[in-house]
Amino acid sequence: MKFHIIGDHSTNESGDMSLVNSLNDDIKNGKQLFIFIFMDGCGPCNSTKPSWDNIRPKLERKYKDDDSTVIVRLNKDFFGKMHNIGEDPAGFPTLRRISSNGNVIEEYENSGLNKLDRSTTSFINWIEKHVKPKMHGVINRHKRNTNKRQSRRLRHKMSTHIYGGKRRHHRRTIRK
Repeated sequence: MKFHIIGDHSTNESGDMSLVNSLNDDIKNGKQLFIFIFMDGCGPCNSTKPSWDNIRPKLERKYKDDDSTVIVRLNKDFFGKMHNIGEDPAGFPTLRRISSNGNVIEEYENSGLNKLDRSTTSFINWIEKHVKPKMHGVINRHKRNTNKRQSRRLRHKMSTHIYGGKRRHHRRTIRK
């Protein structure tokens, strides 16, 4: 999962344009984008920025292997340079999900979530509704234990020996 901020006062414009071009390529390549479009001097935008920026520390580790999702904070001045991200925003802040090469565009307000309070938790719920973590190396614990038992049974066989005229059973390990 990648995270970008474009058009903030702390970034330079040439770096921002290269990120815009990269995002246009990401959309063209079918990656899923979650975009927060803000306007400088907008009170609601400024109050939403910290919640949006808190997404990164909460999701970065969980989705570190997911290269198909991009989270972006985009200044409205760069909106016109983006391709396939929908109509001009009717108001600010605007939160959108773009997927399927720009063919699917969902506004946060129309996402169907029960709680749309613009908190970090609500944003994470919105993102996780569409993005699932990749499960690498996860083994069903029950299956693993069953396999251990079966392999143990195969390696150990009962053998019979006669000691002092008495039959005794003991386990002997069969090496592979």
